[in-house]
Amino acid sequence: MNTKGDYKRAEEVDGEISGTKKSCFFNHIVFTILCCLGNIAYAGQIAYLGAAISTIEKRFQMRSTQSGLLFTVNDVVGLCTILFITHFGQKGNRPRVICVLYMIFAISALITTVPNFLYDLPLALRVDSDVEVNGVNDTGLRGTRHVESITCDAGTNVKNAVCDEERISQSGTLMNEAWWLFLGQAISGLSSAIAPLTITFIDDNQKKKNTPVYIGLIFSSWTIGIVFGFFLANFCLRQPVTFPNIDPQTTILDPRDPRFLGAWWLGLMICGVFILVVTFPLFFFPKKLPGSPADEEGKSVEGEIQTEEFVLGIGALKDFLQASKRIVTNITIIPLVLSTCLGILSFVGLRAFGTKYIHTQFDIPTSQASFLIGIIIIPCAIFGNVTGGIIVKKFNLQKRGMVTMALLLSFSTVALLPFFFLAGCPQKPRAGLSLPYSVNNATVMATYDLPNLDASCNADCECPSTYRPVCGSDGIIYASPCHAGCAGEAVADSGDFQNVTVFTDCSCIPPSDDFGEPYATPGECSQDCSFVFHLSLGLLLSTFASLSTAPTAVLKMRCVDERDRSLVLGFVNLMTKLLAYIPGPVLWGALIDKACVLFQESCDKTGYCMVYDTDKFRTFYYSTVLVLKFIDVITLAIAFAAIVFGLKKAQNYLAMEPHKVADTNGKMEGDENEETTNGNVKEQTYTTV
Repeated sequence: MNTKGDYKRAEEVDGEISGTKKSCFFNHIVFTILCCLGNIAYAGQIAYLGAAISTIEKRFQMRSTQSGLLFTVNDVVGLCTILFITHFGQKGNRPRVICVLYMIFAISALITTVPNFLYDLPLALRVDSDVEVNGVNDTGLRGTRHVESITCDAGTNVKNAVCDEERISQSGTLMNEAWWLFLGQAISGLSSAIAPLTITFIDDNQKKKNTPVYIGLIFSSWTIGIVFGFFLANFCLRQPVTFPNIDPQTTILDPRDPRFLGAWWLGLMICGVFILVVTFPLFFFPKKLPGSPADEEGKSVEGEIQTEEFVLGIGALKDFLQASKRIVTNITIIPLVLSTCLGILSFVGLRAFGTKYIHTQFDIPTSQASFLIGIIIIPCAIFGNVTGGIIVKKFNLQKRGMVTMALLLSFSTVALLPFFFLAGCPQKPRAGLSLPYSVNNATVMATYDLPNLDASCNADCECPSTYRPVCGSDGIIYASPCHAGCAGEAVADSGDFQNVTVFTDCSCIPPSDDFGEPYATPGECSQDCSFVFHLSLGLLLSTFASLSTAPTAVLKMRCVDERDRSLVLGFVNLMTKLLAYIPGPVLWGALIDKACVLFQESCDKTGYCMVYDTDKFRTFYYSTVLVLKFIDVITLAIAFAAIVFGLKKAQNYLAMEPHKVADTNGKMEGDENEETTNGNVKEQTYTTV
């Protein structure tokens, strides 16, 4: 076994000891910048995946419950590895471990893009399978074959006539292609330990009073990354999936066309390459930074090897179990962890399906919805993260002050949420989906249950399951010209219609004195609905939520022994995955599927949801968030009570036996200025803040 001197010399040979030989490049500023850049792309990829989820659902014909599994599989892998990577990763060179984890995440993002290059688009999205009208498809391009008519052509439309072997294989969820996405997400789960290792490394190499500011910067980089991801989605999802090879003859270019598919893979590739480039220098950082408090004072840095040799054996496992026991028996940490889980569970809905919500609720294209979510987050979430850290430092908030701040902010969120029920658009009138068919001002088959696209007015049309919405002259949306009973088609070039396709002779649309004979035009009927109220509420909600990020992160580290800080953050990560990230996307997906009124259907197999009941969607969405945040307030109140009780207990102890303070080994409940060496208190003062 090496002596201590030999061990130090070995470190010098390996370049692991800080000193004058180390370049000024290896400092906390550069480390923070590199990690922030990596976090921007890391969080950007996660946000991008959520923004593109509607496009991915369409591409692979998934339900929301199935697409939610994309987020879940990532967290299942993280759940199985986070504690071990965090605990054992801190024993070695943390910057190098962080670098490797970033590399793994980048590679996983590239793997996720593989289906775009290996497989053709499903039949329903190909131009060469467009439905034809009199030999010409509805995009104005010559089709390669006659499949089915989108107009009412009695006797020629047979719903199941096109269910040949190829179409059957392309019906339902395309899991034989989507498994690449699940593989990439599973591999990315190995990188879950980046956050706890980064935060504790910064905390170990900074003065305690500066830690909240740097943690605020780290969390702000995640917020910027989320914004970056949404902006990236705004660009990528406006590009056709064939980008950069865009051929108008074979590619649908109009985002309003239900078959348009954005370049869902492009943003994933950009994020993966960016991470590979910007985080590679972390591999060359030392274990501890020159000029850090630990380096100057000779303190033992958290994660530094305490023995002459680093051996992962029974001793390390025993230490891991003892540290875990200290955390799970800490009566202050448990409610704080539950509060974090509840907050993330409510956030998971926004992460995975926020863009889908804006898209369906306000009839905004997916790319524009991504941009608007980014606009909501930019001015307030970054402000909240940084300001929260500054408040903790400025007012020198101790544990009671930080938990009070978090409690008040959470209560403010609960008070704000009910207003979101009013911030939405009314349900669009859709024949057979949100209201019955009506002919000559009389309801047709009024007793049938919705949804039901079949009615007496289109019974002879034998309409296929193709969804090509049209707006009737009565202001009602119909699933297709066929479902509207329209038998004719013409190109209008007068009045309000300039070179616009108009479907005529529509038996399901009642005539009107204002419009004369019934007709329908391609696309859904427009709706005058403002997004401003929802945007304003979103600004406030995001600000309240982000202000508590830095104080709660610092609070969790201050409520445990210094030696357990990395592990407690790993424990928080573990519990958030177990209770929020893993079940959350699937639960949210199932909840959203409940609001669906029309699924894609082909050859008796169902795929993604094409139409939602917006009223149900809004009610389900915000009712769930409100319940979760209300329980969050309760858990924070419990944490507040535990901290106040611990503080009073500590003050009573000091009053009775002040001479024993030096022997407490940092285990006493209360607020203290933590300056420890291996858990032994060097200076400990209690406050009433």
